[in-house]
Amino acid sequence: MRVHVVGILLLILVGPALGQTLTKDGFINPGSGDPVWQEGRQFADDRSFENGNCQFGSEWTCWSTTSCEWIVKPVDTWGYPAWDGSSAAWLGGYCFGEANNNSFCQEFYNACMYLDFYYSSYINSACSQLTITMNGNTVFYRAVSTDDHNFGSWERATAYWGVIDIAAYAGVTSELCFHWTACGEDTDGDGYPDEENDSMLIDWVIGDMCDSPTEVTSFSTVKALY
Repeated sequence: MRVHVVGILLLILVGPALGQTLTKDGFINPGSGDPVWQEGRQFADDRSFENGNCQFGSEWTCWSTTSCEWIVKPVDTWGYPAWDGSSAAWLGGYCFGEANNNSFCQEFYNACMYLDFYYSSYINSACSQLTITMNGNTVFYRAVSTDDHNFGSWERATAYWGVIDIAAYAGVTSELCFHWTACGEDTDGDGYPDEENDSMLIDWVIGDMCDSPTEVTSFSTVKALY
């Protein structure tokens, strides 16, 4: 019987790498090597808001001043698809004529230096406020302007607003929250800002520059780095 020694040695060398997968966004699954800072790595569960609505299934804890559902399929409500999957979180907006103040929060173990996500916004009054917090501390704030209006498309947040630094919360479990505060004039006297106001969809919440153990000799690692 002929023994294929070369084949056996190849399986031994490649075997550990077979357990790793290069994901669609270029990240590799954790390995057993020393931690290295990588260009990006997903960290939020249900990062695309696909697991269900606020009442059932979602990994995000939702809060709103209105009774409407704010995890939505944009193709149904906005006329174009989500950045990833079929659903997104809707910050702001209106529910039966009432201005919506809302938030989406999630606890997770943070191993990343920066936060990133995609947004699509309809800006009319240009005075609503987006605040992002970690453990209740503000890491990003913006009073939206007409420059943020990109209805019909998606933009990467850090490409327009600069880095969102969460390095101070690396290595611990923290609560990330997206908060929206509506604004606008109450010209009809119903006690709420007028129906035409600002709103924003967010999707694909990830971290950038993450401390991730990798097997630097694996085929997936080579693909990810080169």
